[in-house]
Amino acid sequence: MSAAAKGYTSMVEMILRNRRADPMVSINGTSAIHLASFQGHASVLSALIADERVDPNTVGCGLGSFTPTILDAEHAEQVRGRRLSTPVIIAAVQDHAPVLTVLLADERVDPNLTDLEGYTALMRGKIISYLRLPLYYPTSGGDPL
Repeated sequence: MSAAAKGYTSMVEMILRNRRADPMVSINGTSAIHLASFQGHASVLSALIADERVDPNTVGCGLGSFTPTILDAEHAEQVRGRRLSTPVIIAAVQDHAPVLTVLLADERVDPNLTDLEGYTALMRGKIISYLRLPLYYPTSGGDPL
């Protein structure tokens, strides 16, 4: 659903009103909820998870070819090709706080689910944050943790 990827909330809501449309349909394992999480579209995500047909814990996201938003090419190589499994993990990796807020407010969301490598959203978010630290403290010379 490209409307979810582009942040077109009203278009997503219109599609969801069509009860014959499957909001969980995916292309290569990537569904609308994964795309909205990846792109940081909290309002689209709110519309999607308000629909009982959307599973906010859906796994098998096929975003294996993306590079998370990291400002350094060397660190990007370290996480390139990760197959993330849940919308909350994707949002944590992408550092989309508004999306995480929407997801974690839904009682159906399980933040303890793991990706295909056994990492939770908190663990993935911590790894990505650690990789970004040298970018914020380039002259420190020591381990910032």
